Amino acid sequence: DYGRARWHLRMGRFVMMAWTLALFALVYLQAQRRFGSRIALWTAALLCSHPILIAHGHLVTTDLPLAFAAWVAVFAALHTVEHKG
Repeated sequence: DYGRARWHLRMGRFVMMAWTLALFALVYLQAQRRFGSRIALWTAALLCSHPILIAHGHLVTTDLPLAFAAWVAVFAALHTVEHKG
């Protein structure tokens, strides 16, 4: 059924947009914690204006969840190093 397939694709795209927004939020929070609000805003603006994220942020692929997971790993590693375990 074509309508059902379109609905599944639309829901998948909404999930990918949520991953994109989560990545933006995580990068903003990390930059704010390390460099302050002004630099965090510039960082988020640069990330939001990245052509690849604009063009592919809504596509149902695995690259954005992987980017989010990699950024969480970096965030956790920095937190561990800064707080010595």
